[in-house]
Amino acid sequence: MNDMEVITKDMEEVKAYFEALERGTRYVDNVTANFHPVMNGEVYLTGEEVCRILHITTRTLQDYRAQRIIPFISLPGKTLYRQSDLLRMLEENYVQMKQKSKRRKSPT
Repeated sequence: MNDMEVITKDMEEVKAYFEALERGTRYVDNVTANFHPVMNGEVYLTGEEVCRILHITTRTLQDYRAQRIIPFISLPGKTLYRQSDLLRMLEENYVQMKQKSKRRKSPT
């Protein structure tokens, strides 16, 4: 570029700059959306996150709390769930599948 050249949005350098900026913005958005601060080595999740992870509704999550199926921390205006509690609950309720018996070919 010379000193008198006009910079436009159609220039390759400008397009490359904005594409890189867009990629960076998407990366930052993704990191901040999925970031969970750790407190004493523990990750705490919101009810919305638990519902999304377990593929359940907020009503089902409320039922699980009421029936004491899922451990939770109740603060004024906020309910939190320890990620380690959820993993333990899933492990404790894991049901093994039976192995299928091999079918024998019938003699014909």
